[in-house]
Amino acid sequence: MKRRLFSLLIIGLILCWALAAQALTVRGRVSDAAGRGLAGALVSDEIGAVASGADGSFSLESREGRLVSLTPPAGYAPPARWWWPAGEAAAGELRLKLTSRPASERPLVAFISDPHLFDERSGPVKYPVTPEVARRPLATWARLADELKSLKPELVIVSGDICADADKGDEDHARAQLAIAVKAMAQLPQPARVLPGNHDARYREGRVELGLWRETLGPARQVFLLPGAAFILLDNLGRGQSSKGKPVSCGNLPDEALAWLRRVLPLLPPESELFVATHYPVLTPIAGSNPLHKNSLARSQRDRGLALRDADQNFRALAEALAGRKLTAFINGHEHAGQQSLIQARRPFMVYGLPALCGGWWQGDRQWGPLAFPSGYGLLRLGGAAPQAWPRMEIREVKY
Repeated sequence: MKRRLFSLLIIGLILCWALAAQALTVRGRVSDAAGRGLAGALVSDEIGAVASGADGSFSLESREGRLVSLTPPAGYAPPARWWWPAGEAAAGELRLKLTSRPASERPLVAFISDPHLFDERSGPVKYPVTPEVARRPLATWARLADELKSLKPELVIVSGDICADADKGDEDHARAQLAIAVKAMAQLPQPARVLPGNHDARYREGRVELGLWRETLGPARQVFLLPGAAFILLDNLGRGQSSKGKPVSCGNLPDEALAWLRRVLPLLPPESELFVATHYPVLTPIAGSNPLHKNSLARSQRDRGLALRDADQNFRALAEALAGRKLTAFINGHEHAGQQSLIQARRPFMVYGLPALCGGWWQGDRQWGPLAFPSGYGLLRLGGAAPQAWPRMEIREVKY
C-alpha cells in the first residue's frame, strides 16, 4: 500500500512539473512613436486577454502551444508582425512601438468571403477543373487586391474558406493551399485579417483541428479596433453528425471561443459598435428551405436534436454573451449568396451575408433556382448615419 501511494505521489509531482513547465508569462509594453505608453491595446492568446495599462505595460498568463496576438488601440496601425507563438513571445519582453493612423470621418471596411483559392498544382481533390479554371482564382484575387488598394479601406476582413479544400486530402495538400493563402493575404491592402472557414480546417476523430491554420495564418479568433467600432472575428466551426450518422462540418461556436469572447468584451471601449464576423452564419433567412433538403440538418456534438447545419447551433449562448453591448451587425460567409437583413430585436441589428468571391466554385455564377449570385465582395462605410438608418453594404461584382 505504501509503495502504491509513493508511486502515485511521484506521478503527481511529475504531472505538476509538466504543467508548470508549460505555463509562461508574456510581458511587454505598447507605446507610440515618441515612446509614450498607450493604454487599451489588447493582448490575447485566444484563451485569455488583457489590455495595456496607462503606461502601456501588460502581462498575460499563457501556455506553450498558444498564439499571442496584439490589437492596437483605435487610431493606431498594427506592427508588421502582430502575432507570435506564446513561447517566443514570453522569451523576452515585447516592446511594441505603434504609429498613429490619420482619423477618417467615415472609415471604409472591405469584406471578402469564400475565395476558395488554389493553383494548378493544388487543385480541388474531389472536383476536377480545367487548366483555364485553375488559373482563375489567383488571377482574380490579384485584380481584386489592386482594386482594393485604390479604395484605401481602413480594414479588410476575409470571412473564411480562403482555401479551396484544405480540409480534404493529405497534409501536404493542405499546406500547399495554406501557403497560397499566406501570399494572398500579403497582397491585400493592410491591415487585413482572415478567419477560418470549414474548408480551411482539418478534421480528426470528430474534432476541428486548426493547428495548421494557426501555424501559417495566425489566430483563429481576434479583435480589430477602429474609432467607434470593434470587429470581433470568431471561429464558429463545429463537427457533428448528419441525419444518417455520418460526420459533417456544421456551424457551432466552440465553448472555448465563447469563453474567450466573454473575457474580451469588458476590455473593449464601452461606446464601440460591435461587428461580429464569422464564417458560418449565426442566423440567416436563407439557410433553410421548405421542404428541408436531405443534407440541411445536423446534430452537433453538444446537442441531441437536429438543427440547421449551415447556421450556428450555439447562437443563443453567443447572443447572451453580447447582451447589453452595442451590437450593430453579424457578418458571415459560407452561403455564397449576398443578403442583408434588419433584425428587429430589443436593439435592432443587421445581418450581412457575403457573396462568394468564387461565385459558383469558379465555374460561373452561384445558381439558386431562378436567382444567380455572381462573384463579388462587400464594402461597408461606417458612421454618418442616424441610429434608425442602418448602413447598407455595397456589393461589388468581380469578373473572372
